[in-house]
Amino acid sequence: MGILDNFIRPTEIFDVNNRKHREYYSQYLKTNSWSNCPVQLKVPTQIVSLSTYAREQLIQFYINKEFNNDRK
Repeated sequence: MGILDNFIRPTEIFDVNNRKHREYYSQYLKTNSWSNCPVQLKVPTQIVSLSTYAREQLIQFYINKEFNNDRK
């Protein structure tokens, strides 16, 4: 294990149901940077960026929450 391994952030797939992930996205919107995020967030597909994927997932999450629309 090299010295740089101490600085590598753990990788997680963005999960809209994870409150911490939603907080990380909120911080990203405030700072326009992922540099303060304690984990490295990924998306399950290479087609879209993390910010686009997170935004789309959050829109669906809050629409479902407000209108009790469980359709996926």
